[in-house]
Formats: sequence, structure tokens, C-alpha cells
Amino acid sequence: MSLHVVVIGAGAIGRLYGGWLAVGGARVSMLARGAAVAELADGLTLIGPGRRDRVRFEQVTADAASLAPADAVIVATKLYDLEAAGKLAARLQAPVLGLQNGVSAHLALRPFHTPDRILVGPVYSPAVVSGAGEVTYPGGDKRIAVGNPFGPAHPVAARLVACWRAAGVAAALSNDIMRALWVKYLAVVTNAALTSLARLPAGVIYRDPALRTLARQSIAEAVAVGRAEGVALTDADAEAAFTFLAQLPPETVASMRQDLDAGRPLELDAFSGHLVRRGAALGVPTPFHAVVHACLMPFVDGARARR
Repeated sequence: MSLHVVVIGAGAIGRLYGGWLAVGGARVSMLARGAAVAELADGLTLIGPGRRDRVRFEQVTADAASLAPADAVIVATKLYDLEAAGKLAARLQAPVLGLQNGVSAHLALRPFHTPDRILVGPVYSPAVVSGAGEVTYPGGDKRIAVGNPFGPAHPVAARLVACWRAAGVAAALSNDIMRALWVKYLAVVTNAALTSLARLPAGVIYRDPALRTLARQSIAEAVAVGRAEGVALTDADAEAAFTFLAQLPPETVASMRQDLDAGRPLELDAFSGHLVRRGAALGVPTPFHAVVHACLMPFVDGARARR
């Protein structure tokens, strides 16, 4: 029987990566909530450059107990929801894959899953929910890397990769997934910090000399903490992160900035907050990210918490 995957988190990323698995031949069920249950009941359209794929899900439900047995569970939530989602995923008794931008997802999943059944991977492909039952992605980084930071990847990882590849996604197993996460994190944590704190888009930030200096400082702090954690980050990785940021479309802002503008909770604790805590524990100064963390902390729980 084909691979059955349950996706927890029916936002743009869960829909996109789950939808691609369905295109590749997997049976995919969505554990959703609110309006998403009705939106996805009749299926999902994935819209990319020159391509439209229509998929139907095995199940779409808000009731985890009603789900059929799963071969794998993908958790595609925000980082601040990951602990609760990881606990819920444990009820399904299947290996779990956390798809998040950050370097701490495995730590949030570990209390509820044995190390051999944990997989993580960075999110490379941006996506937006463009309508009821639709998700749009711009192309470019149509890829994914998955691995186990605790040891060898569970065999189900190869089956996930095969389904994504069948859908045209450049999927790969990684023997050093923490390095893959940290390389992406250098740019992610910097863009989240600067577009949120400065309230400016990439086209302004990475063309302003003073803000470019702060971007390089941000990257340098992340590289130093990563190296202290034992991750083999290079000077070339740092330069590549800066080049990537400098080449972003001018209107780009980080998803954390979008959440800030909308009054939603922020992933601050897993971004700058994580660097500050790990830097303090490892004896690595992180003055830029300490300022970012302190200035944005009043907004971390969203607008509702500030009333």
C-alpha cells in the first residue's frame, strides 16, 4: 500500500509540501482546524510557474483520533506551536518530520519521540494560501532536505524523498541536517530580525550601509554560535547568506515581520532568542540579537496579549 502521511498544520507550508507528496503518489491526510477543514475537504490546487496540480486528500479532519494509521507525520507549524504539535503527533505512533526554519525543532520534538524516529528539514520553498483550496509557490527553491540530527535517518525518510522526487521536487536525504539547517538559519534569523526591528523591506535594508553592517554582524553572531555548537560553518556560508539577502526582491519582508504587522505571535524565541540563550551558555557574545530580542519581546505573544 502507498505511503500514508499525516500533515499537522494546514498553513501554506503544510499544504505545499503535503500537496507535493500527494502529487508524488502518497496518500496524504490533513489534520487541520477552523476554516481549513472545509477549505481542503474538496482537495487542493497547487499553483506554480507554468504548472497547476490538483490533489485530493485521504482525510481532512480536526479529530486526530479519527485518522487512519500513518507511516509518517509531518509537523508544519510555527515554531512556537511545535511542542504542542509534537505531543499530538506522538499519539499517531509514527516517525515525525518537523518542517521549520530554525535550528531547534529537534529539541522541541525530543520529549515526545525517540531519537531514531525524529526527522527535521528546513523550508526552502516560500508559499502563500492564495484562495480557498489553493496554495501558490513562486518556483525557484522547489526542494527539501531531510535528516535525523541524532543519528541515521528512519527508513521512512527515503520513502518521503521518493514521493517528493516523483512530484518534481529536488528532495534529498542529508547526513548532516544540522549544517543544512544552520546554513539556512544564517539568512532567516537575520532577515527576521532586521525587517521586524527596522520595519523596512529588504530593498531598503540591504542597500543602506549602516543596516548592511548590522546584517553582517547578525550573520557573524549566528556563525559563531553555530561553530560553538559544533556545526562546520564556513566564511563562504556567511558570505552566501549575505549575498542571498542582498538579492531578495525589494518588497520582501520576513514572515515574522508579517506576523508582527498582523498582531500575531512571533517566532522570536526560536530565532534571535535561541541565539542569545545558546550564546550565553557557550560563552559567545550576541549583542545584536540581544537587542533584537529585547526590543521585540513585548510583541512576542501578539496584539491580543498587549491589550
